[in-house]
Amino acid sequence: MGRHRKPNLVKGTWVDERAKPKRHGKLLRGDRKDGNKHTWVVEFEQADGTKSEEVKTSAQLSRSDLQGPTPTGATNTSDNEEQHGNPPEASDDENKSDSDTDSENNEIETPPRPKRRAALNHRVINTPKPTAGISTSLTESSSGSESGNESDDDSGRGSSDSDSDSDDLLVVVATNHIDGNPAYDWTMHIVEGEEEQASNDGFPFQDDDSVTDSAGSSQEPTNVSSPNEPTESIPNEPTEDLEAADERDFEREEEHRLKMDVYLAEKEVLLEEGWSVSIVPEKPPLQPGAVVHSRHKKPKKGKVIKRSPCGEHWLVQFNGSERLVQMSSHGLTQVWEAEPYVWKIVEDSEPDSEEMEDYDTIGLVGFDFTRFSEQKIEETIDTLAYEYPFMKLLQYMWPGNPKEQVVLMNKAIDVENEDRKKKKRQLVKPVTEHEYWKFIGVLISAAAFRLGGHQLWEKESGRLHWTVTDPIDLGCKGQGIMPFYRFKDLKSMFPSAFQDMDAKEKKDPWSMVRGILNGYNDKRARVIAASIRKIMDESMSAYKPQTTKTGNIPHLSYIDRKPEPLGTELKTVACSKTGVIIYAEIQEGAIAMNKKRHAKLGGTISCSIRLAEDSLYCGSKLPSRQEAKARQAPECFKGDSWFTSVPVAEWMSEHGHAYSGAMKTNTRLFPNKEIEEKMEQWPSGSYLVLECHTPNGHDLIAIGYRYNRKKTLLFLATKNAGSTKPGRPYTAKFADSLGTIQERLVPRPAVLSEYFNDSNVIDTHNHVRQGELKLEKRWVTHDGWFRIATTIIGMTITDCWKLIKHSGPDYLKETTIVQFADMLAADLIRNNVPDKPPTGNGLYINVDGPPAEIGGRPQEVCSPVTVATVETVVTEHKFADNSDCEDDGHGRPRRRVCQGKGCTKKTQKKCQHRSCKSRRYNANGPEKRGVFFCENHWGEHHKDVAAALATMYDSDW
Repeated sequence: MGRHRKPNLVKGTWVDERAKPKRHGKLLRGDRKDGNKHTWVVEFEQADGTKSEEVKTSAQLSRSDLQGPTPTGATNTSDNEEQHGNPPEASDDENKSDSDTDSENNEIETPPRPKRRAALNHRVINTPKPTAGISTSLTESSSGSESGNESDDDSGRGSSDSDSDSDDLLVVVATNHIDGNPAYDWTMHIVEGEEEQASNDGFPFQDDDSVTDSAGSSQEPTNVSSPNEPTESIPNEPTEDLEAADERDFEREEEHRLKMDVYLAEKEVLLEEGWSVSIVPEKPPLQPGAVVHSRHKKPKKGKVIKRSPCGEHWLVQFNGSERLVQMSSHGLTQVWEAEPYVWKIVEDSEPDSEEMEDYDTIGLVGFDFTRFSEQKIEETIDTLAYEYPFMKLLQYMWPGNPKEQVVLMNKAIDVENEDRKKKKRQLVKPVTEHEYWKFIGVLISAAAFRLGGHQLWEKESGRLHWTVTDPIDLGCKGQGIMPFYRFKDLKSMFPSAFQDMDAKEKKDPWSMVRGILNGYNDKRARVIAASIRKIMDESMSAYKPQTTKTGNIPHLSYIDRKPEPLGTELKTVACSKTGVIIYAEIQEGAIAMNKKRHAKLGGTISCSIRLAEDSLYCGSKLPSRQEAKARQAPECFKGDSWFTSVPVAEWMSEHGHAYSGAMKTNTRLFPNKEIEEKMEQWPSGSYLVLECHTPNGHDLIAIGYRYNRKKTLLFLATKNAGSTKPGRPYTAKFADSLGTIQERLVPRPAVLSEYFNDSNVIDTHNHVRQGELKLEKRWVTHDGWFRIATTIIGMTITDCWKLIKHSGPDYLKETTIVQFADMLAADLIRNNVPDKPPTGNGLYINVDGPPAEIGGRPQEVCSPVTVATVETVVTEHKFADNSDCEDDGHGRPRRRVCQGKGCTKKTQKKCQHRSCKSRRYNANGPEKRGVFFCENHWGEHHKDVAAALATMYDSDW
């Protein structure tokens, strides 16, 4: 129920002074001499009977319950009673009837009961159910006539209603007596179209009590006293002075308005003065190419050529000499001359070019979503005509080639069987493609059953703890899907299916998951037509090893701010429209990341640039994306504070792309301290914009946005990222002095409105995968590789679910991720893939046409074959120089003897197809991999591959 609000102070109102000792007085007139404060001239009664006039504010006064002079012999109530409006304990004389009390105290006027008005759409009221200890009364009257023998108190309370234009008036009064004391009370006055109500929260309304019809008549409930009987006396309502609360809210709004005026005035002054901030770049560490002076009495100027072989000194070539001199860093002084970054205030920033238009086609390319027709599924689900649409969607989005993965998994089984033969243990049966998908279906079913591990194979009688779920038992004696021992064998071999043999040959410590990660990125680069607006953020594969330090994986990350802080961290990029993650990169540790592309720029900067390069123009199957790549069309990236820095924004601007992101830690060359100092006293919704034309010729903008009274948010963006003029406002919610939630529209720049609209895309993806799907939590493991594979499979399932919500039929758009996983697991467990051993050599060509470079990296093809032609094979199996070089990678490419028939020529040309790169070069020789042909025999290799593909074509794919 709502609070009791007292009537506002008006001329002639009797009031009490809040300060002690309390004095009783009457408002004579208002006084506005003290600025905007509400002040009054009050006539107080002194102890000697004299009267004095004083000026008081509304906050110093409270409306008195005694609307008249203080009666002779009357005593003031306690401070607590006056503050909260609770009546004093009733004495024997005060427990008399209302009429007796009025007759004895003729001078005391009963104050009218304050009411809060609320609109009613119809004339329906609810009265409480009669219970023990509760008496209720129902009174009905109409204008121009009074009902029964109403007491003066009742008539006083209803006087305001009798003056209204309503023809009907219904008054319901109830008092709850506990041990003879009125504990809770409420009353409701209803007129047509309005509700007047004052209530104490201790007595709630019920839903199924007496109802008043449109004519005003009521169905009288049981144990309700007659209208002619006198009603129970109602104790005075709480006298909490809400006038002071209103005063505080008024002062708060006034303070905010004054701060806005000050902010606008200060900003105008800064604009007139042309306020700017100049930042000189810091001197970089000594590196090859730097200009130096020797620290001698007669310094020599020279240039650093390279590090010495020992790695502790530098080889320097001084001017006028061709000899290289070995010198330590302490003997050199670097000459550093750099132009400053000047950030100048502007009122608002507008892009120089037109607003970037998004692509027409966004979503999954080449997949027919009509397979999910509700009618079609219902008609065919129990027949051979069922198309298994959920499984087809997962296979279309699956990271890598499942046929190759089955082959690699069987190789791991062969190795395991060799060890088991020595120990005379039972051998592991090879896996088929049918069983491979069934195994994945069992993995996913744990999300639907909300159980994992051995619990999926437990009968109700065999469970350690009684549960309310139905017995599942996927084993032979249950549903006959897969025995538990078989599942454990496949689970231990499962990570081997995603091993990259080429990376293993190069001794890559992450080769066990390189295959599934590359397959994930390559598949999305081809079939996900992403928006031009892409989001950068982090994802975690949570893992807490118990037996070893890192759980057999090379590196674990710990990020305290994440819900799951320990595990393998992935830097990811997502489409802002579909919510699908289109690129992921594992954080492999500082040493390994320093060997990646752009590592010389720094770890954070190089990672941000790699993510942008590898996620550009996703959806290469579409001509529109190929055309956009050919003309280097601009795209827009948004990142959190980890990715945002001035060098990243400069790189984006240099390549024609837009960028906007929050600025927190990477503040080098950014005026963060100056902006925060200027905006320290500014109100929420205020913002400050500075532009910078960098020494490298790029236009950047810095934005300071006052989020609330305590926090200033900083943002960095390229000039073409958007406008800083006010865009869609932010809705701020806060509690007023009464505890009521209020809303205020806080203005903010348009570029920030767009940023906040998309910034949580990856966070939402992570929450669905970790908090709802929970595959990582369902399958506890000591194998870190299995945990990473489970995470990427969970990301794939989440991507499929988001694509269903984006492009699927309406009846599936409201499904949860758990419901989707249930339907997907059902399709996989009873899949229609032939249960036969894999055949062929695992070479597959692309059905999507000639490949193109995707985001700066060559596309690696892993899709199944449809028609094997020599022309298509030529485009897929390209030859290039061997990436493995002599002299520990610093010499020329290693050469091998050509594998053409009768050719003994050595060549460095190696087939770049993934399957060819993983093949053993010489079955009888050392562990060397790759397919090498000289230029005269490339056609021979292409014809052999085409012939092999034609014989291994599988109609199921």
